[in-house]
Amino acid sequence: MIPVLRVKDPVTAGLLLKKNFGFEQSGNIWRLGQQSIRLVAEGEVPDQFVSLPFDHLAIAASNIDKHTEHFKAKGALLSKDYTPDGPREIPEFWEQGVRYVFFNGPDNSPIEFCEIKGRPHLTHFGHSHIGVRRSSLADAMDEISNFDCKLIASYRLAGDGAPVNVAFLSWGDVVLEFFDEPAPKTHGETGWIGFVPS
Repeated sequence: MIPVLRVKDPVTAGLLLKKNFGFEQSGNIWRLGQQSIRLVAEGEVPDQFVSLPFDHLAIAASNIDKHTEHFKAKGALLSKDYTPDGPREIPEFWEQGVRYVFFNGPDNSPIEFCEIKGRPHLTHFGHSHIGVRRSSLADAMDEISNFDCKLIASYRLAGDGAPVNVAFLSWGDVVLEFFDEPAPKTHGETGWIGFVPS
């Protein structure tokens, strides 16, 4: 499945993806390594669209610190809502933790670059996960009950305030990360809205 990003201006959005991160266009799809994105204009609904609004796209990478500096040098802006000071870590995830950083994508939609520590070094970018923020994980599970998902892992993180519950599920070739942390900001009419078949 290919994540769909709704934007005000697909041409401007594509130029930002290319300039800041190195995405390349192939028809109406933009690719960075093995990760693809479909851009659509406000009001557009692509064929075979699967609606599942989500918080962020996470792209698998290695050497997060090096990529952070490279993208910043190309003009990419760190997300003030997620990682304003640069890369962070979540030691509880997977076998040895993850290192991650968020940037502002088109229309400030979050794009995360994520490295699973202790796993083989990646020579290209690929799919890490789709971050789906919901107020309740139980409601989220109901929402996707007709998707053919399988639970991979679940965690309970201490968080800054209330604990944050996280569940990773596989959905075909996509990994969904459901979490119940309150949103740092209000999303507008643009943003990550769902998927189209690959």
